[in-house]
Amino acid sequence: MEQNIPETMNNSIIVNNLNQLGIEFLLNNENELDKEILNPETLIALLASSKESRFRLALIPLFIQQPNLASKVPVVYQNLAPTAKITLQFYYCAAMFLQQKYKDRLISLSTYESTLPIMFENQLDFELGIDPDENLRRLSQNQQLISGRLINWYGTYEHAMKRLLIHWERKLE
Repeated sequence: MEQNIPETMNNSIIVNNLNQLGIEFLLNNENELDKEILNPETLIALLASSKESRFRLALIPLFIQQPNLASKVPVVYQNLAPTAKITLQFYYCAAMFLQQKYKDRLISLSTYESTLPIMFENQLDFELGIDPDENLRRLSQNQQLISGRLINWYGTYEHAMKRLLIHWERKLE
């Protein structure tokens, strides 16, 4: 059964909820601030189901900055539409591999809370190796095959991480 996700959710609600969690990854173009608070499951589902790539991509900083939300993923995943399931699966795994790859830098920025647990390893179609960058490259190739979109997914994942790191570095200045 698919989760009942509102089709017309105001983007400012999503952005404001991310901001409340300390994730300033998306800008709010609305003049008014909507104070509606979403539960974590709804926020994850809305991001994974969004028609806008920038909202889907926000899953990566969400999981890296809030690794405790990983516990919500299995339930959310079960209730998503097939395309949103694929999005959640790949972006969660990307966050997991990026967190491993940039662990030392995250620790130096005092932003490393806890390790994201391994999920979806049975759906990845490749053996997880010890090199997170190689895992990320394999993940991006897998996403190309499954999505049918010849996008540079590796670059997309890295872009999300670089934006997050730049944001944290600026906060420390």
